[in-house]
Amino acid sequence: MKHIAVTVMVAIVIMGHTQPSNLKHYYYWINKAELAIYDSAYSYASDCYSRAFRYHTPFGRHASQAFRLNCYYTGNVQRAAQCFHYLAQMGDQPSWYIEDTVKHDELWRTITIISDTTKSLVIPELHDELENIKATDQAVRRMYFDDEEEQAKAIRETDSLNMSRLIGLYKRYPVINDYTAGMGALMTPQFIHYAREFNYNPEKLLYNEVLKGNIYAGEYTNLIDICKCELLRPVDGGVGPSTIYGTNPTFFFIVDSVGFIIQPDDVKRVNKSRKRILMSETWEDLARKYRYRYKYNTDFVFFPLKTLFYTSEDARRVIDDAINDIDRGSKKGEYHIIPLNLR
Repeated sequence: MKHIAVTVMVAIVIMGHTQPSNLKHYYYWINKAELAIYDSAYSYASDCYSRAFRYHTPFGRHASQAFRLNCYYTGNVQRAAQCFHYLAQMGDQPSWYIEDTVKHDELWRTITIISDTTKSLVIPELHDELENIKATDQAVRRMYFDDEEEQAKAIRETDSLNMSRLIGLYKRYPVINDYTAGMGALMTPQFIHYAREFNYNPEKLLYNEVLKGNIYAGEYTNLIDICKCELLRPVDGGVGPSTIYGTNPTFFFIVDSVGFIIQPDDVKRVNKSRKRILMSETWEDLARKYRYRYKYNTDFVFFPLKTLFYTSEDARRVIDDAINDIDRGSKKGEYHIIPLNLR
């Protein structure tokens, strides 16, 4: 337990003070770890995660993936316990990660002790306000109104207030991340929705948070592609790029049981953009990870899958058109029938 205690102390010291050069190394090893999982090289993936965490306190998603890897695939109890230290600092509980406590008895006992002895870094006031914003966001949408205009007005007023509250939080708190807010508490997807509604560009604010190491660059690329290329473009009337980072649902999407990967027209430009935000992961690397999710495994969630919903007739037409475009060569891409157990 002495070694584990030292790990926690280091994590507390470096949180919120990551240099861009360290983030670059962090993303390099995270990408290596995820590609190693794609190749079923689980021990090497574990080594890569450990190297990444030396450069930057892990984001919640990476600590969680590394814990799962070491618990269920490599059986490295010590590394799994070290990963859980980070998760415990985010306020997570052992029961969220291990279901069979008998089979994993040693690790279960270890992380239970860690949970009992590790101080959460979550700021209650920050966490509660973020949760309240989420609650009011959903409550007004579920509320019954006599007419649509009244409902639209109430939603817009609530969204306007919530957007102001979110911007205000970034002014009041110097560090907002998985540790201070709690994993899953960050409001970046809602931020993008509000940006669309009020024609507000959140790029600068979120970009600075990426460079500080508070927002995962992979999440940022996805949100900015949606915001700037699919949401804000119709509002401001500009043409703009079809993509900046190559993550739009135009390129990775599921319809019914078919997963598609469509290559952007200018992959080289996309990769330059990704490199500018310190990411080692190229668009081609991202495509390999989507291929892995489509074909093999749901244990490792590198990113949320993008499912497009249509009526059965429209879905068949969308699938046939996309497959024909790929087969004829008018679009560079691939498609995969997703196994039943992965849908």
